[in-house]
Amino acid sequence: MNDSTKSAAQWIRAGQLPPVRSDFVPKEHYTSPEFTKLENERLWPRVWQIACRAEEIPQVGRFVTYRINQQSVIVVRTGADRIQAFHNVCPHRGRELKAGSGGITKFQCPFHGWQWDLQGRNTRIPDRSDWDGCARMSGEDIDLMEIKVGIWGGWVFINMDPECESFADFIDPVPQFLDCLEFETMRYAWHKTFVLQANWKTAMESFMESYHVPITHPQALPLVDNPNWGSAHGKHGKHTYYWERPPGAPSRLVNAPMPDDWRKAIIALYEWNAVEVGGTHRNGQTSDRATKAVLRLMDELPADAPYLDVITKAMQLSKEAAEAEGAGWPTVTPEQAANLGADWNIFPNMVLVFSYDSTLVIQARSNGDDPHSCVFNLSAITRFAPGQEPKVEWEQYGTWQENVHKIPHLLTQDLSNIEAVQRGMRSIAFKGSRPNPKQEVQMTHHHQILRQYLFG
Repeated sequence: MNDSTKSAAQWIRAGQLPPVRSDFVPKEHYTSPEFTKLENERLWPRVWQIACRAEEIPQVGRFVTYRINQQSVIVVRTGADRIQAFHNVCPHRGRELKAGSGGITKFQCPFHGWQWDLQGRNTRIPDRSDWDGCARMSGEDIDLMEIKVGIWGGWVFINMDPECESFADFIDPVPQFLDCLEFETMRYAWHKTFVLQANWKTAMESFMESYHVPITHPQALPLVDNPNWGSAHGKHGKHTYYWERPPGAPSRLVNAPMPDDWRKAIIALYEWNAVEVGGTHRNGQTSDRATKAVLRLMDELPADAPYLDVITKAMQLSKEAAEAEGAGWPTVTPEQAANLGADWNIFPNMVLVFSYDSTLVIQARSNGDDPHSCVFNLSAITRFAPGQEPKVEWEQYGTWQENVHKIPHLLTQDLSNIEAVQRGMRSIAFKGSRPNPKQEVQMTHHHQILRQYLFG
C-alpha cells in the first residue's frame, strides 16, 4: 500500500500525523476516533493516573473502585500505612467483584463465592478438589492481579503496566515545587462528576492557561491582570503570571485607576475567589475561612496602607484563622512562593489551582471510544482541623447544564466554552489548534508527552 492510498486511521496508527509544534496541535488529537482508540490502548493502561484520595479509604478494609474505559480497579487500604490496588475482576469467570465504595474484611465474588484476603491472595474456592490435576491453579493464577500504586499529595495514583516507570520518576519534579503546600493535609470540601460533551484534552486545556481570562471571565478584570507564560517540567507543566500589576489591581485592559485603598481591593479579591471558584460552598481556590479573616484588614490597617503591608497582613490573618481552628498552615519560603506558579497540570489529566489553604482540582478522562465525550470531575480540597472535615456527598450529574446552579459561576463559563470548542473542532475548516507559543506552553507540552506514549 503506498502513501496515497492510506486511510486517515492508518496514518494515525503509523504516527504520521503532522508534528506538534509550539504553535500547532493537529485536530485529530481531539476529534479522531482512531486517535482515541490509541489512547485507550497505549496511554491509559500504561500511565500513572489518579484513582482516589487516601482520605476516601481511611481504615483498613475501606475500598473505592475506579473505572477508566473498560478497565475497573479496586483501591483498598490493607494497612495503616499501606494502600494496594487490584484489577476488579474474578479470575474464575470474569465477574466484577465490587462497585462504588465501602468496607470489607475480605473479597468475595458475588457469582460463585471465590474469596481472597485484602492482599489479594486466594483463600477459598468452593469445591476446590474439582480442579485436581488441572494446570495453572495456584498462586498468581487464582490470586487477584495487583496493580502498582503511588501516593503523592494525598492522591492515590495507579498504573496497570507491570513494566511502567517508577512513580518517583513519573511525578518528578512536581514535589520539589508543590510539597510545601501540604496537599496531603487537605480534605474534600466538595466533589462533582458529570459527562462533558468534549474530548478530555479539550476539557483539561481550558485550565492550562490564563490567555482566555479577559474574554471568558470579564468579571475578573477589575481584580486581576492576566499576562502569563507557561513552562514545562518533566511530563507536567505550570503557568505563571507576570504580575506587572499585583493581585487586586485592575487589568491594564480596563480603564480604571489603581486602588486608593488596598484593603478593600484585597478583601474583594478574596471574596471574588470564594464565590466565583467555590460557589455556594465558598471553598475553592480560596477558603471561606480566609475570606472571612481578611475582613479584619479594615480594622487593623489604615486606609492608606501600602500594598505590600496589606497583602502580608491578609496572609497573616488567614494563617491565624487556620491555626486557631486547628487546621494548621504550610511553611512556604519566599523562594518556594516565587516558584509556585498560578497553576499546575499533572500529566495526563489533572490541574491544580491553589492557595495556601484551599485548592481547586480539575480532572477529565476519556469516556469509552467517543472522542467527543469525557468524564469530568470538579472538586476542592481545603485545610480543616482533624475531625472537623465536612461530610462530602459525591455529586454525580448527567450533564452540568441540568445542575448549573450547583457549579461555581466561573467554572460554568469554562464548561460552556469547552463544549463549544469541541463542536467547532469538527468543522472541515478547522485544521488544528494554534496555541500561543508563550502563554499556552502547557498545552503543546501535554500533547508532546502524549505522543511519546502513543508512538514513542
